[in-house]
Amino acid sequence: MLYEISEPSKELGLCGQDVNYVETLNLLDGGSIYKCKIDIRSNAYKFQSHARAYVWSKNDLRWNLVDEIMYSNMKTEEALYCNNFRKARLSAFKQDRDTLVEKLKSILS
Repeated sequence: MLYEISEPSKELGLCGQDVNYVETLNLLDGGSIYKCKIDIRSNAYKFQSHARAYVWSKNDLRWNLVDEIMYSNMKTEEALYCNNFRKARLSAFKQDRDTLVEKLKSILS
């Protein structure tokens, strides 16, 4: 069973038509610690949005894609930048974030 073992680092940023949510967290499975990243983008065009989960590879020194939610299945609203960036709270990404964390736990355990 995987557990989150540290307070995640969360960032919310605006870049052009993108509102980006990036979170890094550590998952513990027995003696193994997995450094993971959640990357969710809300774009003006739904097909340019994404929700992805990565795990850090110490051997390759890079983030490896573990799973993603197809843009058509994302719960995060598109065009968040149009709805006043200040209203784009972390909660706007919560459903997709929680789904990706559950997928990480399932795949890595």
